[in-house]
Amino acid sequence: MVALLTCKKFRTMTVNLVSAWSAAGIGTCVVVEASLSRNSNNYDATATYKKRLRIAFDIGTTPNFMDSVAASFVAITHTHIDHVGAIFNHARSFRLSHGGKHCKYFVPKQSINDIFSAIESMSQLVKEDLIPKENVVGIEAGDEIQLIHGGPPIYLRAFSVSHRDIAALGYQLVTKIVRTNYCGKKKRDLLKEEYRDMSHKQIGEQVRKGVDIRIPKIVLGTEISVDFAYTGDAGSNSFLCNRSLSADFELERRKYERSLIFLRQVFSQASTLVMELTFLTYNCEREKKLAKDRGHIHISEVSAVLRHNGWFCRDEPGNIVFLHISPRHKPVKKALDLIIAGLRQGSTEREFQQIKDYCFVAVEALLPEVVRSDDHFSKKIKDHIKAGCISISFCLQHGLID
Repeated sequence: MVALLTCKKFRTMTVNLVSAWSAAGIGTCVVVEASLSRNSNNYDATATYKKRLRIAFDIGTTPNFMDSVAASFVAITHTHIDHVGAIFNHARSFRLSHGGKHCKYFVPKQSINDIFSAIESMSQLVKEDLIPKENVVGIEAGDEIQLIHGGPPIYLRAFSVSHRDIAALGYQLVTKIVRTNYCGKKKRDLLKEEYRDMSHKQIGEQVRKGVDIRIPKIVLGTEISVDFAYTGDAGSNSFLCNRSLSADFELERRKYERSLIFLRQVFSQASTLVMELTFLTYNCEREKKLAKDRGHIHISEVSAVLRHNGWFCRDEPGNIVFLHISPRHKPVKKALDLIIAGLRQGSTEREFQQIKDYCFVAVEALLPEVVRSDDHFSKKIKDHIKAGCISISFCLQHGLID
């Protein structure tokens, strides 16, 4: 797991990037693990928790498949084959490795009948029930689903994005912390005044008698931490303008408004944002047209998207991970050079410094399977990849890219 890509806003939970493998048109899978702390004073001074939750975002056929097998939840952004192609293999692998239990899959609600049809066909082909229907959940933009019950709850939120002519969503992982007058206090401080000087034995006697020895719990408020966000495949129009309800599959207004709020939080609050970046040649008009027609982001649009959504104005900068790079930009040095050049051209000097200090690129898909002995650049990159990603700042500091 990657310490550099750890979201750690509250002590109650950290979200670590386990692995990210993505190549446009070939496969995408991003795996994260949420760790809930033990003895979390931020949530309840009297409670103890020790939980880990692994979640996969998209489930294409990718080399990091084994990282996804432990994922109890899979959030699918859209149903293109490179983002959903390994769903049946995952379902069977999860069941075999978890004592017959089934994973839960979240898919855009508009695509759920297509998913059911595919499940029925594949189950008939392999002569076994692969995924129970109740384990496939249709989700709409603006929805919020609680993944963990008990302890600090983790929520999955969906927001609308635009990707060609298919239903598509982005996702957030959110922690909600209920603040009470118990927070940050020692156990003895939670006792009513008349019981604080008693011994443990005396306190135990009072408890066994049914005496309420603790001060009343008062809820002071709820704090929300956006710990992780993932855009999936999305054109820049997803982030640069307010689209009409009809363009968003006629979402009910309340959900539509919630979706817009979630989208703004992606850039203004998320500790780590994983964002697609498919086309990298800054001045190439053909690539710009392809990005627009196919619902992807071009390097020339990145700074405008971040600027429009307030990322540069944040008090605490968040990490950005770019992925879904087109294989046309291989080898890896060419892709990294194009990203640096494009970010420099599209940003002010201050903006560029801010991006490069917090920017990572999922490059594992761009590396050769076997690195030649004379390919010193790929060797160096491979030695410093963490969770499939390389830091732009590291590459610049060590002279790997210009």
